[in-house]
Amino acid sequence: MSRLIISATLDGIRTKVDKTVSVTFGTQEITPDDMGELFAMHQQFVSLEVANEDGLRTHAQQLEHANKGDHALVDGKTPSQRLRNVLWTLWNNSDQDVEFDTFYVDKINEIIDHFKSKIE
Repeated sequence: MSRLIISATLDGIRTKVDKTVSVTFGTQEITPDDMGELFAMHQQFVSLEVANEDGLRTHAQQLEHANKGDHALVDGKTPSQRLRNVLWTLWNNSDQDVEFDTFYVDKINEIIDHFKSKIE
């Protein structure tokens, strides 16, 4: 899954016969890596979030607040990032025949089941 965030100017909006909307953006110069990711997404269904500068500032403040919110960051990582890293290290150091994503989901389900059993 690719994710690309770039600044752009909304250059054009037009309605189409099938009641969809065509939106055209113009970017400033972007890096070759970003250009490659953008071209890789060409003709694919993508999600789009549009915000003006005020909206971006509000979003940045919300993200900053969320990172300082109910959980403390340890070495710049959220608890879920730390857990994923620990599970990856466990998977990497063991002799697993499954892909990490499968291993991760299985372990997360074990953790969930463990705590669910405490409340049932």
